[in-house]
Amino acid sequence: MDEWIIYTLLLILINIIILVILKSIGAFKEKKVSLWGPFLMWRTEKGKKLIEKLARPKRIWRWYGNVSVAICLVTMILMMVFLIWTTTLVSRIPRESAPSPQLLLGIPGVNPIIPLWYGILALAVAIIIHEFAHGILSRVGKLKLKSLGIIYFLFPWGAFVEPDEEELRTTTKKKRMRIFAAGPSTNIIFAIICALIFSWGFIGSISPVTEGVFISGALADSPAHEAGLSKMWMEIVEINDTPIKDIEDFENVPAPKPLENTTVKYFYEGNFRTVNVTSGVVILHVSEDYPADDAGVESGMILLEINGTEIRNDGDFQDAMKLTRPNQNVNITLYEYNETTDSYTLFNTTVTLEDKYEYYEEHYPQVNKESFRNVGFLGVSHGYLGLKPGGNPKALADMLSHPFSNVDSMDEATYNMLIYILLPFQGLSPFPEPMTELYEVTGPLAVLPSGVFWTLANIFYWLFWLNLMVGWTNTLPAVPLDGGHLFKDSLDGIISKIKRQLDKETRERYVAAITYSLALLVLVMILYPLIGPRL
Repeated sequence: MDEWIIYTLLLILINIIILVILKSIGAFKEKKVSLWGPFLMWRTEKGKKLIEKLARPKRIWRWYGNVSVAICLVTMILMMVFLIWTTTLVSRIPRESAPSPQLLLGIPGVNPIIPLWYGILALAVAIIIHEFAHGILSRVGKLKLKSLGIIYFLFPWGAFVEPDEEELRTTTKKKRMRIFAAGPSTNIIFAIICALIFSWGFIGSISPVTEGVFISGALADSPAHEAGLSKMWMEIVEINDTPIKDIEDFENVPAPKPLENTTVKYFYEGNFRTVNVTSGVVILHVSEDYPADDAGVESGMILLEINGTEIRNDGDFQDAMKLTRPNQNVNITLYEYNETTDSYTLFNTTVTLEDKYEYYEEHYPQVNKESFRNVGFLGVSHGYLGLKPGGNPKALADMLSHPFSNVDSMDEATYNMLIYILLPFQGLSPFPEPMTELYEVTGPLAVLPSGVFWTLANIFYWLFWLNLMVGWTNTLPAVPLDGGHLFKDSLDGIISKIKRQLDKETRERYVAAITYSLALLVLVMILYPLIGPRL
């Protein structure tokens, strides 16, 4: 276990022990301070005047409340569709790839993808604007605020606002729905604003230092790895004096024969360097129980021929496979490294191909293509020199600055949006220093020191990300989340119109049964990706 995790857990334990001791000696007898689990809640009257001032343009806030209800209901539907979709994919997740429980917790330092200090700042901001939105709409609806306060656990996490529970329960559905919807919708709107600042302001101000293809790594013991060309964000700019400007250039580079030397020029840590590498298309991964695996092909082997066609680059491999058909017997020749003799020996085999379309339809339906129909499938991934190309720096910057430009379909727009949101899962937020060195800052923001520029860029991305997650999560139709209360009131209004003959008590009983059943279903769908692959 990493040392910082041990220190964090120790600090949390000490914090809990101190709070328990303070409670046991009666330190929290005053109503201003109380414990809620391991969290310390400090209540105060301060801040009420600020909320009163902010709530004065009541007509504007009522309009905002109505828009918030619409935003939350639409988001609620989309979130349920997303949960149902992810539930259908669980059966395709290998046991070893099942997500960890920590990923469900949006706690900086606990969730492995949320950086500690960026996460603390963004989460605190998300909680404060969420609660203040509830408070403002409560006063617009003329509901009393019992108190405001700060939530503390190790450090202040954010604020909370407590409207009078009895008044909230007895007020009109319309007012109550505005109050519940204001928090999540404000998080979502604020997230969009931060995304625009991040994309248009910061990423829109960067340009690549040079054209090339950055790599995301290299297969262990492959030619690239042995030559020291294996670190993420190394940018390939030339191969044998041929410029490499994008992925297509890399895949179709005029390469020498397998096992001959090739010269690679790359950019890393602000410098251009050159290295000699043994040429060849390397098998990066072999899918278990598919043709290549059955024929004894292993990762690390270098391709020589497929059905007599010499394979010099990734494009050659793709072209050769396009000519094959499912159930076709194909002769493959590879080079296998022999550690004893410190040399490569030939490995010949014959494989019976499967159907590429059927493979992708079973495992990766979201990226399946019609062009895969009736094409042979070997069951390997490959990379020239053993490299795993990541992409083009300019294309990455363009996608982050204008994620919805140059998209031709809803599928492409959805894919870009997912890439944008899933940057933390790809190790791209906070942006690592080797990546930032591929770019230079231009325009008005060039006056900022590089470290300050990228720190601010990361702050705005995490303000976007955590506000979006807080907003989306709170729209789920699961009590006690805001979305659960919103759904409950919406359902009550629908049933009261459809079943006018029902008395209030019977209607409320039906509404409660449906609401809590749905909340349980939502919980199951959230937990299923964790549990399902492990069953």
